[in-house]
Formats: sequence, C-alpha cells, structure tokens
Amino acid sequence: MKDPAKTKAMADFLKWMLKDGQTSVNALHYVKLPPSVVDEAMQEISRIP
Repeated sequence: MKDPAKTKAMADFLKWMLKDGQTSVNALHYVKLPPSVVDEAMQEISRIP
C-alpha cells in the first residue's frame, strides 16, 4: 500500500486479530491459532513498512 495511514490501519488490524481478537474465536466457532503461528505472523507484520 502506498498510503501510510491505510498501511498502519491494516497492520493494526492484523495485530488485533492475532492477539485480542483470539478471545472471540470460541463464540464464532473457530479455533485459536497456535502461539507459534501467532509469533510467526507477528514477525511478518513487523516487516510492514
């Protein structure tokens, strides 16, 4: 993305989804992501400029 505000918003949403959003998965009949997957995804998100 070329728009810094949109890039930040996307990164913030992904971080929320991987951390705080995991508390909602049971109510939605999903399964929590394993910590190793969350950690790897967070590392990739940190690479977003």
